Amino acid sequence: MALFYGPVRFREERADGTVIMKKVVFVVSGGELGDPVFFREQAVKAAPAAVICADGGARHLQAVGIVPALIVGDMDSLDSESQRYYEAMGCRIIRHPPQKDETDTELALREAFGMDPAEVWIWGALGHRLDHTLANLCLLVQGAKWGITVKLIDAWCEVFLINRRTVLEGEVGQTVSLLPFAGDAAGVTLTGFEYHLTKAVMEIGRPHGISNRLVEREGIIEVDSGCLLAVRYFRPGVFPGEGKG
Repeated sequence: MALFYGPVRFREERADGTVIMKKVVFVVSGGELGDPVFFREQAVKAAPAAVICADGGARHLQAVGIVPALIVGDMDSLDSESQRYYEAMGCRIIRHPPQKDETDTELALREAFGMDPAEVWIWGALGHRLDHTLANLCLLVQGAKWGITVKLIDAWCEVFLINRRTVLEGEVGQTVSLLPFAGDAAGVTLTGFEYHLTKAVMEIGRPHGISNRLVEREGIIEVDSGCLLAVRYFRPGVFPGEGKG
């Protein structure tokens, strides 16, 4: 039996019963990558169509032996020796001036959108810099505008927005927090969770959806209007700072 101790790609089931795995692109930011072994395992499992680095995110890939297709940013966090190394390995580098409106991660995300993926998984977007983490959470909205699922992922959890009916495949006992994002969320129905809801209104500023849990291997989330910020922890009852389990 497969254990969902990691992010799960969305699937499309056709009328003839065949299942198509949705196209995914990885973006690696310069924050904390976490466990490099976990990242490499997920790269093998997900088989991304491309790996794009946001500037210093390229340093993370040197540790796991993966060469990105593209590095984007102002190159203030990647030394010239590393840049020459990646160019020699066939990696394309798009350099931007330091004085710009966009973060390097936003620039990398735009490049990912141009590859027409169904999903973009952003690694290294969570960490000690709260302001950078919040900025990366804001990037999830761009995915919603493009109709592309964007996830922030580390070795502990995945973070993404839900604005339509979504089925979460997972393990019984996994913690899933659901919080209204950028306004109230209405018509929220939760099935397969310890704390279920039916056509409820989740108000911004009232975090009542924290620390819910899956009681079935599929959790169904329905939202009529607004959107929810979802944080799903991979290992039941295991959180950062409490051991790896």
